[in-house]
Amino acid sequence: MKPILRKALLVIACSSLAMADGDPLRSWRVAFVRDGNIWVCNGDGTDPKLIIEDGQSPAWSPDKSQIAFARRGNIWRAMADGSRQRPVTSQWAASDALQFSDVTISWRPSNGSITFSHAEAFRVERTTGAAAIAPDRNAAEGVISGSSIFDVRPAGTEPARATVRYDLFAKGTSFNFADQSHPAWSPSGKKLAFTRNGDIWLVEAESAPAGEPPTGWVARRVAAVARYDEPANRGSRSNRGATRLSWHPDERRLVYGYDRLQGSGFNEVHLLDTQTGKDSTLVKDALEPCVSPDGNFILYRSYGDACGPDGFCVIAASFDGKTRVKILSKATQPVW
Repeated sequence: MKPILRKALLVIACSSLAMADGDPLRSWRVAFVRDGNIWVCNGDGTDPKLIIEDGQSPAWSPDKSQIAFARRGNIWRAMADGSRQRPVTSQWAASDALQFSDVTISWRPSNGSITFSHAEAFRVERTTGAAAIAPDRNAAEGVISGSSIFDVRPAGTEPARATVRYDLFAKGTSFNFADQSHPAWSPSGKKLAFTRNGDIWLVEAESAPAGEPPTGWVARRVAAVARYDEPANRGSRSNRGATRLSWHPDERRLVYGYDRLQGSGFNEVHLLDTQTGKDSTLVKDALEPCVSPDGNFILYRSYGDACGPDGFCVIAASFDGKTRVKILSKATQPVW
């Protein structure tokens, strides 16, 4: 066994014992994806159970009584044990499912609605009628592929039609953005964070006179973290941007994934102070972070030496970085 791998496994084992004594994770339930199905387990990884077949992108409701998930291009919901599965939307064809793998779902605590991202394609043309530049091999002529953010409110047993919150035609800036993804409501439901073309944006209710309801929502970019360049001489660039977002309970700090966009080989988990703009790296070789309900731990997917022969795994770490423990093997998309 390589010395580095042996050292990593030793750290994980010692952390496991330290956590077992106080058992600080066991009280929470974790949902995760394995082999295209949704499972749940205790917060320390024990007692895993398959609850939903053919599902991905799980998201707990604020009271943990339900779970939303993606299936065949649409949003579904079920009870926390996987029973009473029913579609929430039905407006997308099952053929969209391949583009749906990066969906993020977030329940809004204040009204029970569900906010989610979904791949979209927009047809464009020059008003002058001049020929467009030939598209790349992955896009149809005159089509821009992107992602939009939608809202839907589950009602009864029938699917509802989702409405657009942000898409390519969103107003509020003098620019158009094709990729709007990874929505994350804060615990109070007063703030919505999301990504726009790899940067992090924050939406808050506009202030109003005492006793009056807010007149609208104000969006601002809180972190310009995206980096992207054209490939040169057929060589790819390490284009990077923010991905999955997760709020700390203080509603000031955001944990987010910082990944190589449309590629691999670079994944980090960062911490952003949305008030000061201070940004720091928490973990390398890590993605899909999720903050624990008490704000003391994060879950994330990792790979390499930290996971040993499993290839990839889910790790729980204390927020201060002093304790890390592998809780699940061959699992993705973990959420508390």
